[in-house]
Amino acid sequence: MDLRRAISYVPQVTTMFHGSIAQNMRLNNILATDEDLHCAAEEAGVLDDILSLPEGFDTRIGDNTDDHMPPGFLRALSMARAFVNPAKVLLLDEPGASLDDESDQRLIQQLKKLKGKHTIIMVSHRPSHIRLADKAILMEHGMVKHTGDVDTVINMMLEKIS
Repeated sequence: MDLRRAISYVPQVTTMFHGSIAQNMRLNNILATDEDLHCAAEEAGVLDDILSLPEGFDTRIGDNTDDHMPPGFLRALSMARAFVNPAKVLLLDEPGASLDDESDQRLIQQLKKLKGKHTIIMVSHRPSHIRLADKAILMEHGMVKHTGDVDTVINMMLEKIS
């Protein structure tokens, strides 16, 4: 239980469940207050977007409503949901998947703000995301190929592509 509380996870595929934004955010912490939700949304960079919705945190999502929302907004909501749990370790699985350039830049800014506050373990193929890391691990077919500085790992990745 202690380990579970220490880790928050943001999956590659964002799934919102039928309910309000607030209910979706409370999935990781059912005791979260409205203030906790606001703080988590602010940390994820999505508070203004939520508050601009006609029903704010009471806006219904899930089912077919996800199709009408930008992927960047849904990804940020998924990050906010993770931040509702006051975990020190944050696992991110391809956080830039399906994001447009503007949303990806916002994600990069969020990750820069988190640096030093959380331990972040991120799976990514994007050099722009890998450059944010203190240390990088290149994996191939589930095996560690190289561990070291970020530039070396990025160069090895790019060599493999070309």
